[in-house]
Amino acid sequence: MRFNATATLIKVSTTRDKYGATHEETEKRDVFCNRYTVSANDSIQAQSQGLQARASIQLRAIDYEGEFRVEFDGKEYEVSSTVGSGELIRLTLARKLRNVKKEQGV
Repeated sequence: MRFNATATLIKVSTTRDKYGATHEETEKRDVFCNRYTVSANDSIQAQSQGLQARASIQLRAIDYEGEFRVEFDGKEYEVSSTVGSGELIRLTLARKLRNVKKEQGV
């Protein structure tokens, strides 16, 4: 494994102030990863959630703490699925279909 790419894992927490308004706080951290091709199965699974799978990355399981958002190649994605065994975990990264259509100019 080369781990020659980097991704930024984004942990999101929501807090309420004394007036009851919610505030989103994010904590970002960079990790090394391997880039993979998105499988057809991952694409179908993401589409059933209203997402389009755009990337797949593998990282060390010890680096992943259940984050749902990831920055990769300059874009922010949602984690649509995880598959892991032992030391490594693979994350399928997806974007909402409406955001993908905006990027494509549709």
